[in-house]
Amino acid sequence: MPISKEEAKARRLLAKNVAAELRGRAKAIGWKVSQGWLFREHNGWFVEARLSVLTSRPKSTVELHFKPMSIDPVFWEIMGLESNNSQPLSFRIFGAFTVGTHEQARIELDDTSLDAARLAELMLDESHRQFQSLASAQSVERFADHMRECQCRFPAASYLPAIVCALVLLDRRLEARELCQMALQRKETGGFWDGPRSKSFIDLALEWLAKTEPARH
Repeated sequence: MPISKEEAKARRLLAKNVAAELRGRAKAIGWKVSQGWLFREHNGWFVEARLSVLTSRPKSTVELHFKPMSIDPVFWEIMGLESNNSQPLSFRIFGAFTVGTHEQARIELDDTSLDAARLAELMLDESHRQFQSLASAQSVERFADHMRECQCRFPAASYLPAIVCALVLLDRRLEARELCQMALQRKETGGFWDGPRSKSFIDLALEWLAKTEPARH
């Protein structure tokens, strides 16, 4: 059932106040906060908890995302954007040219009657609980498999950069090249386009794979 304009306005204010509450609470347990989302580096992984206060109904969501810290540098090298390596950690969430991922956990919270302090505490507790539950199970191979599954389920999202770069990290370069060639035949771009060079991520990945092919003796 749609909520009124007044209720929607109140929820926008709630979201703003929750973000302020999180800034004061997250640091104590190892999280950083930017634009209301949590993130951290942990054992070679970039972890983000995307926290959202919905404005259309009394619900809030928590989504946990993981990706190898080494995956964005591979992507940036392919795209010719190595200078992005000097960007702050939060750039891996909000940067225009970064490897996107699908969540590994998504939780809905009924926030009826909760004030900003209590909701922030609940969202932070759930984020940290999911982080602790999932962190030890991460591997690049599992990440690649997860992103392949998500690409099949959500083809419009284009997780090809995540899959291709993960295969590079796993030294499965032939598989990465074949994946790019099939994508090229389907006229897919991988979701990124280098305007000045008129080339897509797929074009640039095939060029990079050929250029960096290890010498055979």
